[in-house]
Amino acid sequence: MLRTLFALISFVACTTAWVLIQNFSHLASDVFWAHVGLTAACCFFFLISASIVTAGLIDKNGKLTAPRSLNSLFFLMLLIAQSGFAFGTIFNFEALLQLARAATVEEGNTIAIQEDGSAVLYGNIGPKTFQSLQTNLSNAPIHTLELLSGGGDIDSAEKIGDFIKKSGIQVSVRSHCASACVLIALSAPELYVSSEAQFGFHQASTAASPDSQLGSFYGKVATEEFVARLKTLGIPESLLHKARTTPPEQMHYISGKELARIGLARVHPPKHSD
Repeated sequence: MLRTLFALISFVACTTAWVLIQNFSHLASDVFWAHVGLTAACCFFFLISASIVTAGLIDKNGKLTAPRSLNSLFFLMLLIAQSGFAFGTIFNFEALLQLARAATVEEGNTIAIQEDGSAVLYGNIGPKTFQSLQTNLSNAPIHTLELLSGGGDIDSAEKIGDFIKKSGIQVSVRSHCASACVLIALSAPELYVSSEAQFGFHQASTAASPDSQLGSFYGKVATEEFVARLKTLGIPESLLHKARTTPPEQMHYISGKELARIGLARVHPPKHSD
């Protein structure tokens, strides 16, 4: 009974450490040492579980046997799952650390409010961008959001897009709007562009190196999420193909005039309402 309790506690502790590494290690004051400590904890509790399970499979002669009960089989299966957590944190240590560190710095630029009731976003998109939009709109009405951005965090861009659509905020793009910025622009109830405006499409990327298995996997997942969102916003299949196949370090551009031609924008300045 005591062995079963220790095995369960060890499994829960290992799993908790793994979850913290994946989702919350960036919240620590020292990301590196938090990452090291959680990785060590995950591996330590895995070793504890391995010792407990192995001891339960050794017979009186000291030989390792197959599981002889459902209880032993259950804990062996838990151990296999734990091994995936432990070895995964070791082999992907650097990639996970890159992701955690990126989460602490990629906060994004804030949205500024102009005297005429319009707002501007110049720069990177991140969680702070969305927060500033909510804060500004709660203080004063915003009728137009002007974008000039090379992209940023896809999740934040989707939240901003949903928010401006719900709030009825027009979007204006006069110059450059690429990657995640396109999600915001196309979410607007009305999108106004200049003929020379440039909209960029490419594969999504993550902070983790694309040379790592984890970085490659997360990049593919992010790309599919990005493309799926573009599809719901009316982007034609030819452009979706470009978004899937253009490498993250490159960009496929179309003009504001082309975007208007496919019915997703209007080529003239937005009308400001009083």
